[in-house]
Amino acid sequence: MNKLSDKGKWEFTKNHELIFTPAQKDNVTLKGEIIAVDGNNLVLELKGYNRWSLVSLRTWKLSGKWYVDKENRICFSVKNNQTHREFIFENKWEIGENQQIVYRYIKYDLVTKKKIAQQIEFRGAWKLFTGEKLVYLLEGSDNSSFEFKAQLESGTMYPQEGKIKFRLGSGIKKTNSRAQVICFYGEWKLGAKFGVNFEVDSKKGKPQIFTFGAKARIAPNKELVLSLSDKKSKPLGLDLALNSSFLKRNEAKAFLRLKNLLEKDRAVEVGVKIPF
Repeated sequence: MNKLSDKGKWEFTKNHELIFTPAQKDNVTLKGEIIAVDGNNLVLELKGYNRWSLVSLRTWKLSGKWYVDKENRICFSVKNNQTHREFIFENKWEIGENQQIVYRYIKYDLVTKKKIAQQIEFRGAWKLFTGEKLVYLLEGSDNSSFEFKAQLESGTMYPQEGKIKFRLGSGIKKTNSRAQVICFYGEWKLGAKFGVNFEVDSKKGKPQIFTFGAKARIAPNKELVLSLSDKKSKPLGLDLALNSSFLKRNEAKAFLRLKNLLEKDRAVEVGVKIPF
């Protein structure tokens, strides 16, 4: 059983339970409690009730599609031949320690009368496709992803800060109540052919990498400034300021090559190949 019946009423409650009330009162009412997310599936502990008591208990995988709406809310859509249901997760999500998306909510236990903190983890990988599109690809899914309009925060960054911020949202305005700022922590590096990489920290698995193109120049204070661009060479309005001590310590050969180039030309294109 992995499809929704259309012979009754489906409801996604504020307590984050999926409840099906059949059209005929003598039939069993179903209540699903969220266990996990598995690729395209929402995994539920499904309980069946008649008018008197619990009559069945099983695990149920409901197949559908995950996405985010214009307000950055996580949504789950289920389509059958005659049925289309959309379930919206109203709370704001956050980034976990392994860069995964984590959704948290409070569940009220009707038996114990206690509030219980719950969370759902969406395992996947981040990809920056352009300067305005940040995508989270769900692990094990063939049709689900979270696509965000994104804008890099801050005009100038310094590698010693070890972080990069994105503002997400339909309008990406600071006055937008659903706009959300997410922060990745990691390390800036000069990659092959002077590609500029930001390697995101992760406690598990390989680090995720954001790669940028850039135009290099020397600022009046003698810092090397890289003006970042996306894979289409569109400027992002973001500078990465590198002083000579940082470059000599971390990327000595790259620094010497850039220094020689800049002595001939005050602005040099670097990182023109973006491997996405």
